[in-house]
Amino acid sequence: MDAMKKTVFFLIFLLTVSGGATAGDRPQILLNKMFHALEQNIFAVGYRNKKQMAVSGNISMTTPPSTVSRKLQMINTNLSFSFAMDGIILPDGRCKLDFSGDMGDATLAKTARREILYSTDFNAYSVTNAIGISHATNFYTYFIRKLNSIRSDFLNSGRWSFQLGNEVVYGADKCYTVTVATPFKKGARRKARARVQKLDELITFWKRGKITFTIRKKDFMPVRIIYENPEENIQSEITFTYDNNNHRPIRLDVSGTAANVAGSGQASVSYSPTGEFSSVALQFDNALGQSLSLNLSLNFSKSADMSALSFLPPMDAQRMAKQNLKLLMLTNIAGSLLRMQQAGINIKTIKF
Repeated sequence: MDAMKKTVFFLIFLLTVSGGATAGDRPQILLNKMFHALEQNIFAVGYRNKKQMAVSGNISMTTPPSTVSRKLQMINTNLSFSFAMDGIILPDGRCKLDFSGDMGDATLAKTARREILYSTDFNAYSVTNAIGISHATNFYTYFIRKLNSIRSDFLNSGRWSFQLGNEVVYGADKCYTVTVATPFKKGARRKARARVQKLDELITFWKRGKITFTIRKKDFMPVRIIYENPEENIQSEITFTYDNNNHRPIRLDVSGTAANVAGSGQASVSYSPTGEFSSVALQFDNALGQSLSLNLSLNFSKSADMSALSFLPPMDAQRMAKQNLKLLMLTNIAGSLLRMQQAGINIKTIKF
């Protein structure tokens, strides 16, 4: 669930758009107008009375064994797993999601007080205190709070410097360029090929570095975002393709390098007739042969089915610590993890 919320948070940042200003405006004003237009063009219509989101889809990941450990170089078959998900999410964070796939069948249910993870295969469950429940009553409030959090970090935190660059022509459009940056530590470039980073650090990468927005003059839509972080040895570029109305991004193309490894991918978004997201698809591949694909269908509704949120494990289910239960679920990826164990890899080090 946290990964879903962070994935949505990340998509909001990528979809930052438009406004109205003049060439003499300060870059802070341009950025502020971009956020205002995002609210008006993407979230103002369709989400104000939506109190539930139904989600379904598939996620799959593949990596060559050699990228996990040198001990696995002799294994010719890629390590991979996939799973399907189906369920509902409320704007305050409560949810019930069912998963099926290589890790077995499982249910995640989150209320205002607790989070239950249940594995059908092992008839075992864990219970932890719920965190992150908000008071959002509709998805407009949910998205705008996330949007304002990003806006505030750029404009009010005092961590960023701003620069209005030269006007450029991108494609057939005249554009402004606005650059925001945090201070760099000289000589801090990461030399290792890759170091393990927490998911929080990966999702919030934009909170440090240098970001250049290329924004169309005619409507202040971004057509390109360039991100640089010499401390983490990361550089990437995102370009936007819009629908016929020119106000909703329908495709994002991403390319760049991280820790000297090149990668590229494409995300596509579609919308319902009333303006909400209806599907999200992502495909990303890098030079190491690793790939991630995601396809989700979304359906927003005006009423929340509270009965669908209720969930209790069977009476004969065994209660376990959450980490131990997740470890058992990982053992369901039999082929891949068995080879890893035979090569001496401790699967307790795998986090999700």
